[in-house]
Amino acid sequence: MTRIADTIRDFYHAYHERDRAAASALMDEGFTFTSPYDDAIGKAEWFARCWDPGDHHAAFEEDQLAETGEGGAFLTYILTLDTGLSFRNTEYLVVREGRILSVNVYFGASYRDGAFVAQSPPPAPESADAAPDPAPAPPVRGKGWRRVLPSPRIKG
Repeated sequence: MTRIADTIRDFYHAYHERDRAAASALMDEGFTFTSPYDDAIGKAEWFARCWDPGDHHAAFEEDQLAETGEGGAFLTYILTLDTGLSFRNTEYLVVREGRILSVNVYFGASYRDGAFVAQSPPPAPESADAAPDPAPAPPVRGKGWRRVLPSPRIKG
């Protein structure tokens, strides 16, 4: 096991065992957390928003932990709540000098007693300053996945 894998496993163990001091000690002061609901929130905001829901975790099972080099790793796990709802998430973590620098979360489907349970995203915050939706990406064509960006126009 590498130091990166050890750090990641120690962090999730501390979170699921509700050991806030141990989890905090494994987080870099510049820590950021991004998910479909959070945009690069810092350590204090992560504790405010993400710590208490862990009180409702009944089981955590590591599925895959794959390092990517340069201190990064993907962790896929299955989490079961005390309500019986379970889901699989994949997270990309960056570890520097034995501390978690960033976490990016990718949600998976939810299940109860082996049956799929459709989820709804939380309502979007109402704001007069809301940015318009970005322009859609151009279609992907050919083999494999590739995003084709428009080329800059050359003047002259």
